[in-house]
Amino acid sequence: MTTLDKYQIALVDTGNTNLVIDTDGNTTAAAPFDCRATPPLNFVTPSNWLTATVSFKVLPYELPGVVYSGSPTNAQLAPVYDETDQGILYEILTQSGYGYYRLPPTLFNGVRYINITSSAAQNANPIVSLVLTPLWQGIHS
Repeated sequence: MTTLDKYQIALVDTGNTNLVIDTDGNTTAAAPFDCRATPPLNFVTPSNWLTATVSFKVLPYELPGVVYSGSPTNAQLAPVYDETDQGILYEILTQSGYGYYRLPPTLFNGVRYINITSSAAQNANPIVSLVLTPLWQGIHS
């Protein structure tokens, strides 16, 4: 059985990051969240979450030709496209209330900065838990 203490949890709210989903119709974050050396694995929506389509913008660890001081801005992040190589934006349709949504490693490994965008304005600034890659690594038999 896996416990959450083996993962880094990034609470997505105004107290920890700028990935709060605002109530005033501003459905994107003010600044990207820095995952540091642990790329995102999944996210969990809280009980007060409203049904929405979620999309992502990211920056990898190193991006040639992109220069920024400190943290990048949202304008410097790139949208995530799915694996079809057809230029289709990667989106997740979330349901209302609690939900656990995985982020495919093929798309999110190597991500350092991430921003989550909701298609719907959320009520009461829901706190989305962004779960980062496990802290422990090892060989399992």
